[in-house]
Amino acid sequence: NQVNILMIGKLHQERKGHLLLLRAINSLYEEFDLSVTIIGSLSSNNSDHYQSVKKYISQQELKDIVTIRADLDYDTVQQAYDSHDVDILPSWREPAAVSHLEAMRHGLAVICTKTNGTSCYIKEDQNGYLLTRRSQSNLEAKLRKLLTSRERIQTFGRHSRHLTETKYS
Repeated sequence: NQVNILMIGKLHQERKGHLLLLRAINSLYEEFDLSVTIIGSLSSNNSDHYQSVKKYISQQELKDIVTIRADLDYDTVQQAYDSHDVDILPSWREPAAVSHLEAMRHGLAVICTKTNGTSCYIKEDQNGYLLTRRSQSNLEAKLRKLLTSRERIQTFGRHSRHLTETKYS
């Protein structure tokens, strides 16, 4: 019954929302059986933001449920989608992320911000949820809707795949 959550976003960019996701996970992980994988490119291990993410995981004792994977090749990233259920990108001022579109192609339920340039591909309450504001409580509420129903996750995932097969190329 574990729900496997995936986030793909450059590990050195604060605007991707890594810490926002981790704070929401920190509030929910004792209530739900979940794991989180964060994948992204990393320009430098010394990035202040990356160090903050690692420090938060350590301080909150999230090492058992959160995994960070940096600088993976394209095929490995594509394989990662297949072992996850939900894709989340809580970034702000995002011009046009493709990670949630790839996640949809792999049959994942998706959550991203309304300000993401490609948020139009997410059909609210059909294949995912849109965050209307950048807040932990907003993300927690949307994530909770998914975590309380394995059936909803699967239905959203099927709808995501269907959209990419029939509507989006």
